[in-house]
Amino acid sequence: MKKVMILAAALAVLFALTGCKGKKAAESSEKITVGVMNISMESEYWASLAKGAELFAQSKGLGYVVMSGDTPQKQIDNVESFINQYGSNGIIFLDPNNASVTPAVVEMCEEAGVKLSIYTTLEKGLYPTDFENFVLFLANDNVEFGYQACVDLFKSIGGKGKVAELYGIPGNDAAAERNIGMKRALDEFPEIELVDSQIANYLGSEGMVVMENWIAKYGDELKAVFCHSDGMAVGAAEALKNAGMVGKINICGFDGTKAAFECIKDGSMYSTMFQDGYAVGGYGAAYAWAAKTGKLDVKTMDQKKRMFFSVVKLVTAANVDEMIATYVDSVPTYDFDNLDFPIVGIIPNPKL
Repeated sequence: MKKVMILAAALAVLFALTGCKGKKAAESSEKITVGVMNISMESEYWASLAKGAELFAQSKGLGYVVMSGDTPQKQIDNVESFINQYGSNGIIFLDPNNASVTPAVVEMCEEAGVKLSIYTTLEKGLYPTDFENFVLFLANDNVEFGYQACVDLFKSIGGKGKVAELYGIPGNDAAAERNIGMKRALDEFPEIELVDSQIANYLGSEGMVVMENWIAKYGDELKAVFCHSDGMAVGAAEALKNAGMVGKINICGFDGTKAAFECIKDGSMYSTMFQDGYAVGGYGAAYAWAAKTGKLDVKTMDQKKRMFFSVVKLVTAANVDEMIATYVDSVPTYDFDNLDFPIVGIIPNPKL
């Protein structure tokens, strides 16, 4: 009880700081609208999350909007604006800038009766099982797949040599967890030396600049780079192309975007970890909609299924053509009524 009271007090303080002082949500008789609250559309992967939610909205004849916010406060402001416009006729899929966004958004949705799904990043101590309108938290097992990506990457360079890391957004859970996975792999390869780790905020432009600096400093002494996103990896690959060093440094990304697949085919990237953004965005919205329409009862459903991992797959030159045929040359179809489809593992919830 004491922990609940402390969390409630913290949420109230954060909610007040954001200027969201319990405004009553607008109500209307209009159809349900899916609101995608993402960081930006610059990243192909972030765009695929939004596209997945759009595919779901189209399959059910729902409204659909995307509101991007590249800072925590902008995301909170976007959620408040969406709730004020659509009220409880809106449902939200949130890909947070960082964990600090999530308590305020959960509180707003809980007060307004807006069903919410959150992807990949969540404030510690915040669980959907404590709420009625915070329906679902889904993520990828970034520690495990960060580890698997790096084990394969390190083996590709013979298990020894200098490597570097392009880090995502500070405070973003996915970035922190992929870093942990990399460190776990490093412990198993004593002849691999991590010479640098630089923040590039998941952006290709920043990844390219950092890679140019590394090429100038290390040349082909640098053997591999682990990138927390394909955006950064593709930027790094572009730097390799410009320097005439394709094939000299193995680059591993994370997301499984079209641009990364193309770089794997031309040899400027070694690998990526594919995350099905269409499925994540689509089923994130589907869970919120199911709770809104009564298809899913959050009080009686299996509470473990309110926090789960979705699929991630290693892509190299060996299987990139198959991935392009499935996810680039065509758009996969999904049965959004089958809510078990995206579940590949349960995220431990200490309250259960």
